[in-house]
Amino acid sequence: MGDVDILVKKKDIDKTVALLLQNGYTTTDDFDGIHIAFKNNTNGITIELHRQINGIPESEMGNKISALFSNIFEDAVLENGEYFRPCDFHHGLILLLHTASHLTREGIGLRHLCDWAVFVASFTDEEFSNIFEDSLKDIGLWKFAQLLTNCAVKHLGCPPKEWAGTCDDAVADEIIADIFDGGNFGKKDSSRYQQIKYISNRSDKTVTSESLFKRLLSNTLQKAKTEVAFVKKSPLLLPFGCVVVVFKYIWLIITKRRKPDSSKLITNANKRKNLYNNFDLFKPQ
Repeated sequence: MGDVDILVKKKDIDKTVALLLQNGYTTTDDFDGIHIAFKNNTNGITIELHRQINGIPESEMGNKISALFSNIFEDAVLENGEYFRPCDFHHGLILLLHTASHLTREGIGLRHLCDWAVFVASFTDEEFSNIFEDSLKDIGLWKFAQLLTNCAVKHLGCPPKEWAGTCDDAVADEIIADIFDGGNFGKKDSSRYQQIKYISNRSDKTVTSESLFKRLLSNTLQKAKTEVAFVKKSPLLLPFGCVVVVFKYIWLIITKRRKPDSSKLITNANKRKNLYNNFDLFKPQ
């Protein structure tokens, strides 16, 4: 286990921070918009204090998903009389969003797949379908859930699930191979995070269908919009901002502060993109 995520109502954040500090937790972080991490140096436990759910895309689909969490506190289940956990629906949706978020960045780790395997094994086929099928199809995560489950069935010994349908063995093999290629959340291959610009749209967390040229152009435009000061003030100067981005990239290479993307990096990125396209992330099904 890496850390413990705790979702807190916005009005209770200051009170919760004070409580953690009183109990031996320290932090050097500031809120990144979603969470702040606290660590207890005595027992080694890390707690991430969240004020919103991680992994929700910045899109119209994201607004629809956010609405599904509007009653997360009201529907929470008191476990063993000691702590609240999300209801089954919210719990499953959080797992899928978290996994999809990592997938479209450095890739998922084996722990993600293990978490999902344990979760789905706790439901009968009828229970899972009744709770999840309509909603996951509506937000484009049903196929993702099916393929993750089939991979867990084949490679982790998860009980077969009728609702998951059938899966090409080759796809299940590619999923587990991708997990091991990246190691623990991409740490085995540090280039995986650099591959993102060829694979996914970072804001809406979908896998791109654009060609290599269009993807590079899209990334250049995005960088110009978000990183070049005069473009932020005047969008009409966007073409000049793109020139700045390109020259900055070339300068970093000339000064050896950055290496140009290798053909191997691009090849591996395309391999991952072809696999991830099978998931139809955030496309209504």
